[in-house]
Amino acid sequence: MVTVRKTVTMSPDVPSVLDELLTEEPKPQESFPWLRDKWRQELHDLPEVLETLDELPDRVDRQSTRDVVLHELARGRVLSAFVPAMVWGWGTTALGPLRTRWVLTQTNDRSAPAFRLSVQTSVAERMEAGSLIVRKKGPLDAFRLMNNDGKIKHLGPSYFTKWLYFCSSLQGPDDATAAPILDKQIARWFREHALIDLNPNKSASYAEYLETLNDWGKPYGRTPSRSRRQYSSLQQAGAEGLFMKRILRRTFGAAATVAFLIGCLCFFSAYLAYEEAGKWLSRVTYNTECIPSGPPGCAELLRQRPNWPYGVEIEDKDLLIAGASTLHNTGSGVLSIGGLSMAAAGVLLASGIFSKVPTSPSKETRPRGGAAQTCPCPTPGPGALQKDVGTCTPTSNWMPLTEAYGGQVR
Repeated sequence: MVTVRKTVTMSPDVPSVLDELLTEEPKPQESFPWLRDKWRQELHDLPEVLETLDELPDRVDRQSTRDVVLHELARGRVLSAFVPAMVWGWGTTALGPLRTRWVLTQTNDRSAPAFRLSVQTSVAERMEAGSLIVRKKGPLDAFRLMNNDGKIKHLGPSYFTKWLYFCSSLQGPDDATAAPILDKQIARWFREHALIDLNPNKSASYAEYLETLNDWGKPYGRTPSRSRRQYSSLQQAGAEGLFMKRILRRTFGAAATVAFLIGCLCFFSAYLAYEEAGKWLSRVTYNTECIPSGPPGCAELLRQRPNWPYGVEIEDKDLLIAGASTLHNTGSGVLSIGGLSMAAAGVLLASGIFSKVPTSPSKETRPRGGAAQTCPCPTPGPGALQKDVGTCTPTSNWMPLTEAYGGQVR
């Protein structure tokens, strides 16, 4: 029998931001609207699915979606169960219906009109297989199936775990056997708050995710799904904060652009004012020097200003000087405004650039689970896998590979 050394490790402590929430009852999810017309348009050739879409309320939530999914599965209508899960998963995102159509048609050309392509029967078969496995063998085996042999093109872990969750939440949203959802937003939350680097595309990461949720929820009597729901509220708050930071950055960027354009306009206006002031002063020279002395005295001036005809009327010298002075002062004022606008643009741009979300610690600085041991570790036999690379225990604690990860490791 192929065996593997199982190292006893401790999961990271419950993040402080989550500790208090785990002692509270989770609040029901607030309902949200969805794009009924777009979903009907993309799924026009599936009568049973259209019937289900018509029965969905205008605003959906976790509980109502779960009820519909389980009801349709009980009737043997897999696609009619799958689509509401995707409606809930995509929310108000306009691309949701199209992406779901890609999944159902298994298209290779995303630029082609998907609504004209036929739905592939193999998709429903693989979805049904995933729903059966998650109920019989649990979340990890179902994840491994849909991430490998039962993989469906265009349906990644972020969304097939939503499907598995609704299929397995038989006793309610917090069913102990329900498969927790794992997507990129959840993985980001774990990196930033728990210093756990999860890769949603890896079965081993999902196994670590399940183990962590179990360890976090056990002291509070919480199931993995309930633990996930509790930090989802924190994740939502973080998403709203991130959204606001993005809005601020965009606002800073827009304001900087406006200030820059104002500065450019001011510089151009100042140039025109200075140019016009120069013309007025030249007219003073023309009228005071050129007219009395005749054409010979104007040769140089006319060479510089060839478009000025000889013989213009003598104008008031003081008026010309006053006009030139006014234009010059106007140009100076506009130039100052332009300079201030450019400076403001620089400040706004810098504010937008540096108002970033703090990055999570690098992998090199993250603490690993379990205390490091200095004792030598026995070398596993062929095909064996050490569950926690880099740590070991001095006592022998070997177990079968299939028992370590609940089946084939991929």
